Amino acid sequence: LMLNTRNIVGNNFSWSSTLTYTQIDNRVTSLGSIDQILQGGLPFTPDISIVQVGLPLNSYYGLLVDGIWQEGDDIANSAQPNAQPGYPKFQDISGPNGEPDGSITSDDKTTIGSPFPDFSLGFRNSLTYKRFGLDIFFAGDFGQELLNQNLLYTIYPIEERRNRLAEPTLNRWTPQNPTNQWPSGVNPNSYGGSTVNSLSIEDATFFRLRNVRLNYTLNTEAIRFLNAVNVYFQGDNLLLFTDYLGFDPEVNSLSNSANSARADYNAYPNARTYTIGCQITF
Repeated sequence: LMLNTRNIVGNNFSWSSTLTYTQIDNRVTSLGSIDQILQGGLPFTPDISIVQVGLPLNSYYGLLVDGIWQEGDDIANSAQPNAQPGYPKFQDISGPNGEPDGSITSDDKTTIGSPFPDFSLGFRNSLTYKRFGLDIFFAGDFGQELLNQNLLYTIYPIEERRNRLAEPTLNRWTPQNPTNQWPSGVNPNSYGGSTVNSLSIEDATFFRLRNVRLNYTLNTEAIRFLNAVNVYFQGDNLLLFTDYLGFDPEVNSLSNSANSARADYNAYPNARTYTIGCQITF
């Protein structure tokens, strides 16, 4: 949907706006005789997404985390009897009708997010004052998830020298900091290794100032062979509003893979750029 408005119309000053709304409903309708397809694509992470009838294509697939085991919890009689305080508490849902069956296995994996946004918005404002022009464009995606592989390797580091994100490392569970969000990081292979789970699937909703362009049109009436000269200054990706822990929720490290879901694995963020230019029309 697109709405164009002419807010102010005048000889010296004018202002117009464009609002766009986009929504996509993505569902797999048939896989023939196949029940499901599990897909990977990142180092040390065998399964990232699932393709299954009725679900969005490449839905994220993994274990659900329901907090962190705390000191004093009845761990011995749980579905994770070998867990320790500070370990993630996985949901036991592999029994009939999603009920607990007393153990945590690969059968407890389920869909934990979609790479497709619920909707996207764009909002552009164009203003002119005499020979000056100003164009401002905001854009955002809302309701999608993104696999933060850097976060996954922070929670489950595959080697001790690997760089880690500050938030889950500095605020990890300890007896003195009994957080219910980030596991302790002690012996991570004993509680899941690099298995994709709901801790590493983040809300990737974002709204950004995509582009600002200021231009000035010179008076060329006295120059016969010139039709127009426009001098401009432009900035791209100037502001980003998001709760995503990585650098940029819009990236995809697996964009060149034909069977990939979206994932952020050391992806380079959208660069903030500034441009000065001159357009000359003869």
